[in-house]
Amino acid sequence: MPKVNEVHENAALSNVSIGYHPKGMIADRVFPVIPVMHETDIYYTWDKDMGLRFIDGLRADGTESKTVSYNVSKSTYSCEEYALKVKVTDREVKNADSVLRLETSKTKRVTGQLLLGQERRVAALLTTQANYPASNRVQLSGVSQWDNASFAGSIEKDFDDGKEAVRFGTGGMDPNFAIIPSAVSKVVKRDADIRDLIKYTHADLLVDGDLPPMLWGLEVMIPKTVYTLSKEGNATQTYVDVWGKHVVLGFNPGAEGSIDTPAFGYIFRNQEFKAFQWYEEKLKTTFIEVSMIQDELLTSNVSGYLMEDVIS
Repeated sequence: MPKVNEVHENAALSNVSIGYHPKGMIADRVFPVIPVMHETDIYYTWDKDMGLRFIDGLRADGTESKTVSYNVSKSTYSCEEYALKVKVTDREVKNADSVLRLETSKTKRVTGQLLLGQERRVAALLTTQANYPASNRVQLSGVSQWDNASFAGSIEKDFDDGKEAVRFGTGGMDPNFAIIPSAVSKVVKRDADIRDLIKYTHADLLVDGDLPPMLWGLEVMIPKTVYTLSKEGNATQTYVDVWGKHVVLGFNPGAEGSIDTPAFGYIFRNQEFKAFQWYEEKLKTTFIEVSMIQDELLTSNVSGYLMEDVIS
């Protein structure tokens, strides 16, 4: 292992890592990234019930106004470091057209692996039934699934039910995004009612088969990432969708949100992506390690709605 003074941060490769966003991943669009000073700390959430309780503010002449108080709950985040490294041998450097291009390419690939881990962790949070109150989830089966030959329901109604659950759970805020995995989106676009909707509002989308960027007031996110847990070298590799066959509605406050806004969740990031580099003489190899330190948390489970197994 190298000595501490032999390891240095490569600023150029760190910028490559920070700016790299593989297509099909949506985790940091779903959960806003909040830079934090400490790896472990407290964040606060306000008492929703008191904020929504009607209190008559009528004041008689000469009397004091009513005093109200709001309870604050404390929760904690705890960041973990995620890091992977890749090697660039002297022989690779000798045969490369461009050393910078070789290092950049390998930095992107290892960053992609870290982002895949982030995507899987956020997807697991949002597609786990136990993370939601009963009012904010539904599991479809049989003829209620959207790809069932006997399906006679309404996809739009299923979305409306989810939007109403979030509105009541948050005290009036509608969800503003919908996560519709690629396999599910292909079923949704073939629904007769939705196809008519697209035809009369976004006819150009029928050419390449995508759903519109907005659907019923929701930003449409279509994650496409797949992964495998098959062992390296296996003759058969089995790939599955990171987001499964579920649809998730949620609320993201965007750049103007604050920590007391009932957002679906946040990424608390203590260290942005950094690329470190060192050379090991006995191996005649340069190592590039990319790391980041963060925690992903579901901070308001009533700000989202889970539709499980919408297709078979």
